[in-house]
Amino acid sequence: MRNLLVMLICLIAIPAGAATTEIQRETVGYGGSYQDALSSALLEAVRQVGGLEVGTEKVLQADISSSINAAGHALVASAQLSTDIYTKSKGRIKSYQVLKVKEPANAGDPWQVIALVTVPVYQNAGPKNDARKTIAVLPFNVLPDNIVSYSRNLALNNITTRIADSIAVELNQSRKFAVLNRSFESQFAKERALLGSDQVSASEASRLGQKLGADYLVLGKIYQLDFDRVTKDYYDYRSNPIEATIELSYTVIEAATERVMWSDTVTYKVQSTKEKEVVGEFVSGLSTNIVSNVLDVIYPIRILKLLNAENIVLNQGGNRLNEGQIMAVYTKGESMIDSDTGLSIQIDGNKVAEIEVTQVKPTYSIAKLLPSAGGVAGKGTSQFSDLSVNAIARRMTQETIQETAPSRELTAGSREEPLDWSR
Repeated sequence: MRNLLVMLICLIAIPAGAATTEIQRETVGYGGSYQDALSSALLEAVRQVGGLEVGTEKVLQADISSSINAAGHALVASAQLSTDIYTKSKGRIKSYQVLKVKEPANAGDPWQVIALVTVPVYQNAGPKNDARKTIAVLPFNVLPDNIVSYSRNLALNNITTRIADSIAVELNQSRKFAVLNRSFESQFAKERALLGSDQVSASEASRLGQKLGADYLVLGKIYQLDFDRVTKDYYDYRSNPIEATIELSYTVIEAATERVMWSDTVTYKVQSTKEKEVVGEFVSGLSTNIVSNVLDVIYPIRILKLLNAENIVLNQGGNRLNEGQIMAVYTKGESMIDSDTGLSIQIDGNKVAEIEVTQVKPTYSIAKLLPSAGGVAGKGTSQFSDLSVNAIARRMTQETIQETAPSRELTAGSREEPLDWSR
């Protein structure tokens, strides 16, 4: 008795895992024998707390029945029996207490057992009430006959995996999706095997069955991938940079229905004189391009808060934006219905301002209002008053910036044609 008391005190002193909680359920079970009725009550508790698939239910029921049968007809569970129940149920049941047993009154009547069952439940470590859609990025397929490389040291599998990983990182930093990792399946399989063994506690084993399925999948196919040295002459200077070019298509698919949510083709090119860094620059630039295109359609950058003309808070940061980037701000547009498909099309409103990103934080950015340019409303308070929270801000290309830049009056001695140094 003393040893049992010491054991119970030690169990109470062990703090529960920060990622688990214990839920108690009082359940009723029926069966042709006491063991079957108790097994039914325990199984019902697991079903109420976490649910069970048919296949899992059959296995768990067999394990619990085996444990109870080995223990005999004890009406009150001992510490050893509770531990054995946990082991057989793979952590789905921590302990139980039999509250009432009703034996059959007549031949053919079932046994009835009422039990108080403790079930450990794993609490997701992510943000509470996280309603974001889940997304997973899979390595892109490659057409090997269309791969050209000046160097045999460029591992094709390494490049395609890095592209997928880099896209996943960019999506994660946007904080618009809950990104699921699919790159370490063999390592995760070992961890799941450990959790299903007898070597872990009940709270740790409750992590089993928590793997999330993806709402969306990002798939792609690489049609052309070239790494080549090119020669460039600049007067008396010659350089031989490495030019990387890729042509691919990618698709965002709803996993449950296989419906295509977004697809696009990309031709991306980058040059670098540094051989060891060209792949990194190439992968980083390509993934930023792809993720920006996807998020600009699904989750465009918006004004989160207006403090003043020098402090305009945008709702995205991380790799989505760069300091010095110029953005065009549009008023709220309207939704129009496509007569062919019946789908709603969101139309941008009028351009009211241009802003420049001055600070980039992990989850948001700060921008400032720029002087008027290319038909933008007047600079100052009147222009700032045209801005509104939730207004969409879209990136401006260098060509667009030059087109909208105000023309400057030529000063004395200046001219537009290039200077002839031979004269």
